[in-house]
Amino acid sequence: LIAPSVRGKLRGGSLEPPEVAATCRALGRVKFFDRELLDDLYVALQKLLAEGRLGPVETGDAVACMAVLNAYDAATFSAISRSWMLRTGELDAQSRNEWGEAFKLFGHKSEPAFLQLLEVPPAPILHPSYKKVRCWHFSRGSCILGEACTYSHDPRAPLSLADGTKEDWWKKGSLMMTQNQKNMGNGSYGTGPLGMNP
Repeated sequence: LIAPSVRGKLRGGSLEPPEVAATCRALGRVKFFDRELLDDLYVALQKLLAEGRLGPVETGDAVACMAVLNAYDAATFSAISRSWMLRTGELDAQSRNEWGEAFKLFGHKSEPAFLQLLEVPPAPILHPSYKKVRCWHFSRGSCILGEACTYSHDPRAPLSLADGTKEDWWKKGSLMMTQNQKNMGNGSYGTGPLGMNP
């Protein structure tokens, strides 16, 4: 009954992003699958995504709707990838996980770099781990981003900032000396005035 009205508004472009998101939520909630309505919805979503007018919540509603209805549209998923490729850092972990699961559910692999960024968002330039912490994907041999990656591709880089402090672990603990080192005379290893006394 309302499908023709919604379709008319979608085709006319009169629905704003919150209304398009509400349409997605309603379709997903009642599991209403109407191919013609969904085709009009895909066109509206692609247009809003291309204009950068859909925020993370609205885009998440669209992804959830398509996942619930099992209604995959490659062009819409590609539009999501293009729109959010440089903005994955704005997404919270739950949203990135939900989007990644939907992309995997439908087998959408056209934008592997976007899928990688959903798994591990880029480090901001001013973040201490930028180009210092080892890239998780590179350490597994599959970083798609190459030079554009915000993590280090040096195999000697630490896996986290906390691991970087473990490099000189041996300097902080107690030092065990051999009997020969202990008896060497004065100095840092000897038992003289500058050495260590047992």
